[in-house]
Amino acid sequence: MARTAFSIVRALNNAAKVDKIDGVVLVWDMDGQANARKLGLEQARVEAQKLVPFQIILGRPDRMREAWVLAGFDPLTSGEQDRLDNERQQLGFHPCTEAHLLTATGTAKRSPKRVLAVLTGGEQGREAQCWTDTALATLRERGAGSGLADFLGEVAQRLVPLCIAPSTQQG
Repeated sequence: MARTAFSIVRALNNAAKVDKIDGVVLVWDMDGQANARKLGLEQARVEAQKLVPFQIILGRPDRMREAWVLAGFDPLTSGEQDRLDNERQQLGFHPCTEAHLLTATGTAKRSPKRVLAVLTGGEQGREAQCWTDTALATLRERGAGSGLADFLGEVAQRLVPLCIAPSTQQG
């Protein structure tokens, strides 16, 4: 699938009607198959990087992307604090600082999807605040076990330099 995605972007990049593409971000949940999927994605990137002029940034949430969002959740209201306290009690650990321990699927107690829905009240806007309003240092620290810290490192290394004007880059 990754190779197909890179091929599509390569074709778009070569199309006259599209602005030059400088980078592609591919985020793929590992769903409990982290070792095999990480290796496969890395191999696809290595192969593609030989054929394409753009940077490829890989995001590999281990286990699910909801763990990344939980890493940025801090309660904003007393109701959210109550829900967080309740989840901590039920789980036996802090679901935001240890989101990588949420490994179940569906509606199971240890499902990151379930916990995120409970904490945010199922509101997409509130979910977005978790990753837009939280300090990068906090996301890196809390996301060390879920692959978020690795992704933020890739963004800093491969994507941020593409966003800096050539005259401001230090060489």
